[in-house]
Amino acid sequence: MSLDFRALTEADFDAMQDIRVRAFGPMPDSGAERWRAINLDLLAQRRLFGVFDGSELAGCGKARGFEQAWHGRLVPTAGMAGITVLPEFRGRGVGTLLMRGLAERSVARGEPLSALFPATVPVYRHLGWELVGAQSRFALPAAQLRVLGGSVRPVRATPADVDRLVTLCRDGLRRTRSSGPIPWSEQDWQRRLTDPTSFVYCTDDGLVVYEWDGTDLSVDLLWAASEDSMRSLWSLVGSGSSIARTVYAHLSPEDPLFWALPEEAGHAVTQHGWMLRVLDVPGALAARGYPAAVEASVVVRVDDSESAANSRTWRLEVSGGAGQLQPVDDAPSALALSARGLAGLYAGRPVAALRRAGLAGESESYDEVADAVFATSVAYLTDYF
Repeated sequence: MSLDFRALTEADFDAMQDIRVRAFGPMPDSGAERWRAINLDLLAQRRLFGVFDGSELAGCGKARGFEQAWHGRLVPTAGMAGITVLPEFRGRGVGTLLMRGLAERSVARGEPLSALFPATVPVYRHLGWELVGAQSRFALPAAQLRVLGGSVRPVRATPADVDRLVTLCRDGLRRTRSSGPIPWSEQDWQRRLTDPTSFVYCTDDGLVVYEWDGTDLSVDLLWAASEDSMRSLWSLVGSGSSIARTVYAHLSPEDPLFWALPEEAGHAVTQHGWMLRVLDVPGALAARGYPAAVEASVVVRVDDSESAANSRTWRLEVSGGAGQLQPVDDAPSALALSARGLAGLYAGRPVAALRRAGLAGESESYDEVADAVFATSVAYLTDYF
C-alpha cells in the first residue's frame, strides 16, 4: 500500500460521497444537493484534500477557513471537517496522514489554529488536538421568554443591513472578550437574510436569527449590547409560545439570559464537545487577545511531536491586551506543556488542571502568572461545521 496526500478535484466527488455515506450514513436528496454545493465552494477555495492508495480515494477531509474569537480578538482558524475513511482502510494510517496534511496546508495558508468536532477522540488527541469547550444547546420554555419585556421594538433585517450586522457581531465578541465563537461572514449573512425559513430581527445594538424546529423554535444567534435589547429580542422569540412550547438555543453557559429568566432553565441542555490545536505557536499566541490589565511574562517549553518548529522554549510578554512571543535558548525554569496542554492553556484552562491530566510539567513556578495571562471566558461554540 502506497498512500499519497493531495488536493481533490470535482472528478473525485462520487468517491467522496461514497466514503461519506459509508462513514455517516445515507443522505436525503436535498442533503446530497447541499453537500455538493458546499464542496464545490470549498473546492474553489482549494480546501478539499484526500489520501489515495494508487488511484483509489481511501479518505478525505476539508479545512474550512474562518476566524475564531479568543479573548475578543479574531484568529484565523482551520475548521477540520468531514474527516472520513473507507472502512477497509481504517487502522492503516490514512486518517493520520490526512490530518497531518491538512494541518500543514493550514499553517502554510496562515491559519495558526485548528478546531474540530470529533466523531472519535483518540486519533485527534494522538496528533495534538484536545477538548477545550462545548457547543451547548439549551431548551428554554417559550412562555418564560415571552414575559421578559423590554421597551425596544425589533425590526426585520434586510440584505441592506449586512454590513451593520457583521459589525455588531464582531464588536460584540470584542466587548465581551469572548473565546470560541465564529463570527458570520457577509456571505453567511446574505444566505440567512435571503432564506425564507430564517427570521432575522435587529435593534440599534442587537440582533436575533431564529427559525422553526418542528413545532418548536430554534435560535441560531442572539446578541445584544444592552439589557433592554436583550429582553426585547428574547421576548420577540417567545411571542411564538402559543404554538412553540420550547425554544432551543446555542448559547454560552455564561449568557446573561440566565440571569433574566424568571425560573432556572439551565438543566435542559445537550452538549457536543469540540477540540482545539495550536498549529503554529508564534502565530497563534501573537494573534490571541489577553486581559488588558495584565502585564506579565511567562516562559513555556512546548513539546509538540508533530512540529519541530513549535517544539522549543518561548517567552510570552503580555501588555495592553496583546502578546509578543520570542524563542528562548536558555531559561532556568519554564512551564512545560505538550501540544494538548498548550491547547488547553490557550483556551483558558487552569495549569493545575492540565497538570493533573498529565498535560503540563511538574514545575509550578509559572502557574499563577500563566493562569492570569490566559484567563478568559468559558470557551464555547454556537455554530457546527
